Formats: sequence, structure tokens, C-alpha cells
Amino acid sequence: MPLKDAIKISRKTFFNPRGWLGYDFVKAQTKYLWKNLAFVFGGFFHPEKAEVTETFEEALARMGLTEKSVQENQQIYFNFAIFFLIVGLVLLGLWVFYLAEKHYSASFISLSLSLVLLAHAFKYHFWYFQIKHRKLGCTFAEWLQGKPHA
Repeated sequence: MPLKDAIKISRKTFFNPRGWLGYDFVKAQTKYLWKNLAFVFGGFFHPEKAEVTETFEEALARMGLTEKSVQENQQIYFNFAIFFLIVGLVLLGLWVFYLAEKHYSASFISLSLSLVLLAHAFKYHFWYFQIKHRKLGCTFAEWLQGKPHA
């Protein structure tokens, strides 16, 4: 066996900043992160189209729901929306208070919770809106206007 193969000294033996900084690892992790972010948020910006479109009445018949249960669910969704809205607004007020008192970590938690609760309020009110107007697949613009398009 030749001596140069046994010793194997190269410039990387003494000077290897690429290895010290973990360049290959960081590159692989960044590639992995971008791939997963594209997978997770790709559908968020480009929502899928519904494969099957059905009317509200067809959905009731398919699920075997009665008019009474639909009305009960409508009232439950409205009550949930009001509850989440009130608690979310209270936490939003608490966020302002914590900011004024310079409790930044508590204000961050309060803001986070209020945003989650306000998102739930929107979700349940949107479901209430669809039941009230007996139309599936309403858009955000229709919800803002308070009436679905024909």
C-alpha cells in the first residue's frame, strides 16, 4: 500500500470551513423545510375545487338530517360564534392592557389566544350563515355582504 493512501493529509485536514459550519447539513435541512412548507401551504393559496357539488337539500338527504336538527345546529353555531366573539374581544382588550403595562410575553399569549378565538367565531358564524341561507359553498365575500349570490 502506498504511503500517501495511508496518511491521507489534504487541505481539508487542517482547513475545512464547509465542514465546521455544517454547510451540507444546513443545505439539506433547508431543502427539506422548503419542500414541506410548499406542501403545507401550497393548498392554502390555491384551494382545491370541489369534486362533487350538491345543493343544501341534497346534503340533508344524503346525511339523513331532519329540519329540526338543522335548526338546532343553526342555533348552536350562532351561540358558539357569539361566545367565541365575546371571549376573543375580552382577550383582545387584555392584550391592549398588557401592552400598556409592558408585559410583553403575556400580551403575546393574549393576542394569540384572541386571534384563535376570533377565528373560531368566524368559523361558526360562517356555518350558521350557510345554514340560514341554505346554500353550501358560500364565499367570504358573500359572508361579508350578509347575503349569498343567486
